[in-house]
Amino acid sequence: MPLLQVDPKLLDAANAFRKNPAAGLPPLLAAAGAPHDVQLLVTPLGELKNEQQPELSAKLLDAAGKTATTQLGWEWSAQADASLNLSIAPMLDAEENRQLGIAPADGHVVMSYGAALSLSAGLSGQQSIGAWGQASANLSAGTDARLWWYVQAENRASVVDAAADAARYWLLPNDLEGLLRLAPDPMFWGLRLDLKAQLTAGLSVGAKAGWTAWTYGLDGARAGVGLSVGMDARLQLQHQGGMRLHVRPEQRGGAWGLKLELETLDAHDERFGVTLSAGLDLRALAASAERALRAGWPALDAGRLSALTQPGTALGAQLGELLRAKIANPELEQLALLLFGQRALPDVERQLVDRLTAPLVDALDNASQELASQSADAAQLASDWMERLLGKAAGDTLLGKPSVAKAANAALKAASSALAAELKKLDGEIQAAQAKVKAGASDALDTLLAPLGAFGARLNEELAKLDQNPVSTAIAKALQAYNDARTGLLAALSEAKKARLGITLSEQVQRSRNASLAFEGWFGPNGDRAAAQRLYQALCSGRIGLLGELVDAASAGGCFELGSGWLSETSKLVDSESALLSLFGRDFSSSRVSLIGMRFKADLWGHLSAADANVDIEAVTKNQWLQRSVSLGVYVSLAQRDGQAELSLSLKGAYAARGKATTKAFVQHVVDDYAALLGARTHRDVGLLLNPPVAPENAKAYWRDLVLTLPMALNAPAWRRFEALDPAQVQACFLAHGLDCLDQYYAGMAGFSHTSPSEVLKELADENFKGGGSQQARMLAYLGLYRPGHVSARNPDLDAANRVGIAVQSGTWTDGSRRLSVFHRFAAVLRCARTLHAAGPRLRAILLAEPMQGPPAAFRAGIEPLLMEIRDALEAVAVASETMSGIGIGTFDEGMTWAFNTFVLAMADLIGQLPPGFLLMAAGPGDAQPVPLLLS
Repeated sequence: MPLLQVDPKLLDAANAFRKNPAAGLPPLLAAAGAPHDVQLLVTPLGELKNEQQPELSAKLLDAAGKTATTQLGWEWSAQADASLNLSIAPMLDAEENRQLGIAPADGHVVMSYGAALSLSAGLSGQQSIGAWGQASANLSAGTDARLWWYVQAENRASVVDAAADAARYWLLPNDLEGLLRLAPDPMFWGLRLDLKAQLTAGLSVGAKAGWTAWTYGLDGARAGVGLSVGMDARLQLQHQGGMRLHVRPEQRGGAWGLKLELETLDAHDERFGVTLSAGLDLRALAASAERALRAGWPALDAGRLSALTQPGTALGAQLGELLRAKIANPELEQLALLLFGQRALPDVERQLVDRLTAPLVDALDNASQELASQSADAAQLASDWMERLLGKAAGDTLLGKPSVAKAANAALKAASSALAAELKKLDGEIQAAQAKVKAGASDALDTLLAPLGAFGARLNEELAKLDQNPVSTAIAKALQAYNDARTGLLAALSEAKKARLGITLSEQVQRSRNASLAFEGWFGPNGDRAAAQRLYQALCSGRIGLLGELVDAASAGGCFELGSGWLSETSKLVDSESALLSLFGRDFSSSRVSLIGMRFKADLWGHLSAADANVDIEAVTKNQWLQRSVSLGVYVSLAQRDGQAELSLSLKGAYAARGKATTKAFVQHVVDDYAALLGARTHRDVGLLLNPPVAPENAKAYWRDLVLTLPMALNAPAWRRFEALDPAQVQACFLAHGLDCLDQYYAGMAGFSHTSPSEVLKELADENFKGGGSQQARMLAYLGLYRPGHVSARNPDLDAANRVGIAVQSGTWTDGSRRLSVFHRFAAVLRCARTLHAAGPRLRAILLAEPMQGPPAAFRAGIEPLLMEIRDALEAVAVASETMSGIGIGTFDEGMTWAFNTFVLAMADLIGQLPPGFLLMAAGPGDAQPVPLLLS
């Protein structure tokens, strides 16, 4: 029986309108959503142009509701919506017919009739958690189903006639027998179903608390220090389902049946995140310090401070204006003739000023002691200037000539007048500056300087010299130090961002899984009907699973022919951690992101045909000076070759560093350290290899933008060589290279001040395994005592410390805690080598086990724990910076970490990587290719 039927009264109304359009549109047609140009409904389909094709739509259901309530302290709100529409679409065009496999007969068109059902519902609630936080929850569900029937109609039929005739073809998609009965009918061209469903649930909890602690500011007033902590946690679950089903008639072997094409999707997504934050707000304290500085430290004019320090330089800059204002042109011409052998034409005025300026600057700057003691004589300084200008002997001779004497006297008079005025200003400025600074050197100033330590003591010493020694250099030194300190501290304290400290820790985990089914087959009208029904109903149910037995039964029953069928599954697990430390406007961040991805493809019987998996991890540390990153990835691929399944593994990784702290010295340091470990030759000057720009500013920009990298890779053949090695050889190689890297990195540092890590490790191994095999065997056995997991030096694992014989105290920074952390990571590096070495055989035991049969989900569940082990193993090696790794060692110019170096060197050694191992590279701005920094 058809799903929907046209109301006979509606057909009667349509026929009445067709016979007598002038009577107007009947109410039944208007209620059904007839188009504005109602004449189109009764026009023959063959006479309609594309732009005239009407679309009739009727809303059969439209309902919505909302409600709110309070239960168990939660405020809940709920809403629901539902709608059902029936539509008659325009005629299908040629492209749509091609996509759907429709070929209408001559003199006919194919119409599309659709039904759309939409359902949605939602529930949300929230509750306060004390005065500091709030929890919220939400749940929503929705379904969207769209069903189309494709029915042929004659060109001479109207839309109303076509709809009336088509109603008998509107069957449900799961009615196999009814659809088979329609298959031979030339008017029926099949149906299509698109179904989507989604369910989402979420929960979030957030809390934030703040307190104010009171202290006393530098100005003696009470100042608040803000303390805050916060937490935000979110959980979200989402499930999506979808189906696309297309059924159309197809004739095979003289029998009309149904060709079925099906795509089914089942997707799950889970997300969890938590963020913890803590902050210290010092703005009030900073404001009090600024008030104290402004009150106790008088400001000095920067221009006058320069004049006090170098009076000659300051006055020399004004000499040109003084000469033009005080000396007439005739005198200037005489001086030009005297100095240059020609008159003071405009093109020699600048030369004249330059020639006159230098001797005056020297004369004044050399009289700094007299200036500081207020005993300088303007006339004497002017005479000194003239002597420096002309030379004493030549000056005496030339000044005897009337014309020269007149010009010289005019210049001396003008200079003496200007100098006298300036000296008077200087005297007043020196006395005022001394008074201001000595007044500032009071008890209040001492209080301000005390926290500055050595700088404060030095400044006080210079201030004291103002009473003891009036020499200008002492004054200048004290005033300059005072002014620089005042300017710098006021600028720092005035920025609110720099008066805050904060730390934010975040972790986000996302797990997603998508399963899908792609199916194509033909159902015939004969044979075992029960077997055909079981298979057909399983397909229409939307469930994804093994269908091989049902396919076999239906095929054997003569009622089904399989075209193709595949099951596939993809999954992804992303785990990201980050830490952000903000100190007075400087941000230090560390992040780690790991990804485990899997993809499987099997036939309907569960025979695995292809599989891929990857484990990627990247660690990044960043500050305003430098950014470093380390990435590592292991890749697994299963493919069929000549009927045989083959599993291969490979590895890729890289270290990269860049930033404005990158200098030629930093690059040379990294290259030299790596070359020493590798036993390779390095160039004495990497600048000659990289050829940076010569200009200082351009060179600085070049090094800042340069990217230093160490790429490494093991392709499938190299991995097979690594996998074929004896496990003892692998461990011995990693141990040897690890000891070299540890000694280079930690020698002389706290924890190993008077020894080296290798010596400490030997002593601990001997103490714990006395007389047990070789030295190498004892060290490996000792490192085997450390359990998986990373231990922070600031919060050591006391149980581990007792087990491995290292004395530490929780919460303290000691030599023991550092040694525990270093050797714990070393043990994890060796565990990484063991895990990767055994990964291939373990994966083959799961994926290539006979029979290779089962749903993709079973293969995923089988290898996921091993991939997680590989991820945890790589984390011990993918360390971008020791500064941010929990050990707390390292500087802003540190090079590659010892853990990554150990991994790179050992892998190159084990697979025979030449020459001479994995090469350190550099790429400057504009470089087409990276430049190797080592010599083979």
